[in-house]
Amino acid sequence: MKRGNVFIVAGISGSGKGTVCNKLIEEYPGFFIRPVSVTTRKPRPGDRFADHYFFVNQEIFDWLVETNQLLEHTKVWGDDYYGSLTLSVEHALTAGRNVLFEVNNHGIDQIRALIPETKVVYITAPSEVEQRLRLELRGTVGAEQDIRVGGAKKELALAKKQGLPIIVNSDLDETISEVKRIFGL
Repeated sequence: MKRGNVFIVAGISGSGKGTVCNKLIEEYPGFFIRPVSVTTRKPRPGDRFADHYFFVNQEIFDWLVETNQLLEHTKVWGDDYYGSLTLSVEHALTAGRNVLFEVNNHGIDQIRALIPETKVVYITAPSEVEQRLRLELRGTVGAEQDIRVGGAKKELALAKKQGLPIIVNSDLDETISEVKRIFGL
């Protein structure tokens, strides 16, 4: 059986990367799977355990890191940690499934170090005002929003340094078309 491929949609918080991933999965049914992330953050309204995330405490997350069970992991936005289970990703790839990740810059480097042929795109919002609006619409407000917006410039600069193709998501249909072109779909 042919091994699956890895695709990454990365970007600043509020860029629409989750929406882009959902649209790709909708447009290519059965082509992609999305690994369920492990996180120490608190569930948001609508999050479903084991469907969107495995919500764990810090002790369990640290154990997963120490025992090399995470393909990629990072601390994001204050005290929240995120990661992807190596075993579930490897199982999918071995079964010929294409894995679609939604990760940050550090996750990109970790995944590409192990799977160099990974295809990556980086999504950004068209402006800080639009980024704040998108964050607010999903319930990210106050200090948490400020932290995410404040980190966006650093993240975008790192994406440029990493040589990633950067897409400004001002029109979803155009963004999807560009992602498909870069991914060779």
